[in-house]
This record gives sequence, C-alpha cells and structure tokens, in this order.
Amino acid sequence: MAGVLRQPLLRSRAATPFFLLPSQATLQPGALLAVRQQIQTRQAHIRRSRNANAEMSPSVSMQQIQDERPSFMISFRIPETFVAPPLGQYMSQPAMFAKMFWWGLKARVSDYVAELSVRLQSKPSFFKGAIFKPNRKAIGPMAKNMHYQMLEATAAGDVRTLRRLLTMSHLDEISALIARRPRGQRCTWELLSYKGKPKIASTKVVMIPGAMPMYIRQVVVTIRSRQRFTWTQDETAVAGANNNKARRRGAAAPTAEPAPPRVVEKDVKENVILVATLNRQTWQTHDWRIFGFIQDTTPESWLHEHELVLQSSKDGVTRVGGVEHR
Repeated sequence: MAGVLRQPLLRSRAATPFFLLPSQATLQPGALLAVRQQIQTRQAHIRRSRNANAEMSPSVSMQQIQDERPSFMISFRIPETFVAPPLGQYMSQPAMFAKMFWWGLKARVSDYVAELSVRLQSKPSFFKGAIFKPNRKAIGPMAKNMHYQMLEATAAGDVRTLRRLLTMSHLDEISALIARRPRGQRCTWELLSYKGKPKIASTKVVMIPGAMPMYIRQVVVTIRSRQRFTWTQDETAVAGANNNKARRRGAAAPTAEPAPPRVVEKDVKENVILVATLNRQTWQTHDWRIFGFIQDTTPESWLHEHELVLQSSKDGVTRVGGVEHR
C-alpha cells in the first residue's frame, strides 16, 4: 500500500512465519501438521456450532465441509518464494547477477515440476487430459480487482469487505491498523492509474499430506500503480473529545483551527500474495484470498531463507510462529 497504510504491512511480512521443506508437489508427513490441525479444528468447530440441535445426513455433511473453504485459515507463506528484482541493478556485479539469475531459474523449474505433478495426479486415466487447470490468464485481472477492493475497504475501514478478501492473519493486521487510527481521522483512497498489466512473479502449489490430502496454491502478482491517500480530520469529533476533557478538568474548551488535509501521492510497486485451496475431488481452485505483501528477493533474503529451509529439512523440525514442531 502507499504511504502510511502500506509500511506496517510490509514490515510484518519481512520474516517468513512458517518454514517447510523445499517446495515440491508433495511434502513429508511431518511438515504442515500444525496448520492442518488448525484448519481441521476450525472446521469441526463450525460444524458443531451449526448442528448443535440436529444431525446431518452424510450428503449434507459433505456439502458443508466443501462450503467451509479453509483458505481463510492459511497462516503461512510457502518458503523459497522467488520474486525477481530488476536484474539490471546487478549488472555491475557479474558474479551476483549470475547467482540471482540461477536462483530464479531453479525456483521457476521447481515450481513448474510441482505444478506438473499435480496435473498428472488430476488425470482420470492415462489417455485423458488433466482436470487441474492453473488458469493463469484469469489470475492477473482477479488479483487487480481484489487489490483495488482491499485498498478501498482499508481506507474506508470496511472490515466486512476485508473479511471476504483476506486471510485471517492479514485481516487481523489490517483491522489492528484501522483500530489505531486517531479519533476523527478519515482517509480517502484514489487509484490514479495502473502502470502496465499485473504480472505473475511466482506461482506455487504444495500438498499437505494426510488421510485426505490438502493442496494449497500460492501466487505472487506484481501490481504497479499510482495512488493517492487523503487524510482529513473530523473537527466535530475532535471538538467533542476536547470538550469532554475540558469539562473533567473544569476549564474552558480550547478552540483549534481546522487541520489541512494531508495528501500522500506516489508510484507504488506491490507484490501481492494470493493463496487458495485446491479441491482434491474436483481439482478446482476455491476461494482466493490475499495473504499480504512480499518484497523483491535479495541475495541476503534468499540465502537466509534457503539456509532456514535446509536446516529444517536436516533437523526434521517445522517452525510455526517461532515454535518448533518435530
């Protein structure tokens, strides 16, 4: 996001909260266990609350499970997500340029192999085509539309719309950001223009193993735009607060001049992370949600994250929110 709204969200995504094994189509059974249990617990709670006084038939139960799409519960970013920076900035460092190019190529090949594996699994038979379709052409326009709605709802403080667009973890962050606004402060957001078309920077798919394997898709879409935020102060609300304070002190209410609106306008590049679940029965992607933002990959961030993934794989340890699970 631009200006004041954007910075806290970028900082909150600086560190990866969840580390799992290198991105392949399938993962070892121990990885992602905590996340799967969290999703299953949430689904069980919803089913119990809906059916406290009546029992469901098996068909109704399965339909409700399908409707309770757990994309909202996804609370991790798939590690080793490579978002290519402008490689021109490394032209003066040939060795680093070669490394960044090689790392990006390896990440793309790994992501392609994982997606190919899912396509093969979705084939009904050897001679029939794959049911799973990534449908990448539709992802860019969808991401742009969701990005627009998210910024508009954030500026307006529309939590109801944000709940429909965001994952639970990102919703908590933005809700807290809205709640911290000073009393009487209002924000108006304007999209002045887009700079080119949305570009898919990364696409991944992983499987959470178990009796009923769960597939998760993640896409990073780069959106460039020029935005304007206008911050205004509701003088009526401020005057009311000042009058209340003055009455408590037994003093006369102070008079203040209306504060001029504060305008922030700039060109913004945002790497938006979208996540969704993939239905194992129909191979359809359901309920895309915005997980947050990610910075362009740097040599330092890539090496740091790669080292953490290797260490997790070597030790058999999964780290969720700073807590280790073996």
